[in-house]
Amino acid sequence: MAPSGEPTTVLDRCLATPPPGLVSRMSLRLSFFDILWLHAPPVQRLVFYEIPEITKTNFIEEIIPKLRDSLNLTLKYYIPLAGNLIIPPNSGPDSPEILYKRGNSVPLIVAESNAMDFEWLVANHARDSSDFHCLVPKLVQSTDDSGSILSSVLALQVTLFPNMGFSIGITSHQAAGDACTIFRFSRIWAFLAK
Repeated sequence: MAPSGEPTTVLDRCLATPPPGLVSRMSLRLSFFDILWLHAPPVQRLVFYEIPEITKTNFIEEIIPKLRDSLNLTLKYYIPLAGNLIIPPNSGPDSPEILYKRGNSVPLIVAESNAMDFEWLVANHARDSSDFHCLVPKLVQSTDDSGSILSSVLALQVTLFPNMGFSIGITSHQAAGDACTIFRFSRIWAFLAK
């Protein structure tokens, strides 16, 4: 069960970017079926990896660099996920789109659990979903000068549970891709990290 106080401590905030030289700009207009999901809440997924001998040093020096480097390579095949969902203030000739411009990135939070019970979280019993909220990131939102809403499409968080394992939290915008898209992205990321 989560202790009182802050359940996790942020160790680092990184930005994952597609390898340089691929494209400088890519725009994907949302289809009618994508727009149906425009104002739906983001999808949050959480995967736990049990590694009893994991230490903070091992996590920071070996696991995080592999995950970060493989994430950058994975974005080569999923460039729009590094972009932003742009929602104009009024519907007209500008329809919502996912826009990637060179320099856009996916936020990656590296955190450590503060005495959360790993075994309790992964056990096969009923739990309150709020116990997991600190393990998944939020999408970054802002507004530009024209009044358009800019939202990141994907956000990631890797949380260490010392001497127990780690979790990877994935938050994605439903208008940017279905479950199959994010599942394939996760599989390629895992393959490249291996």
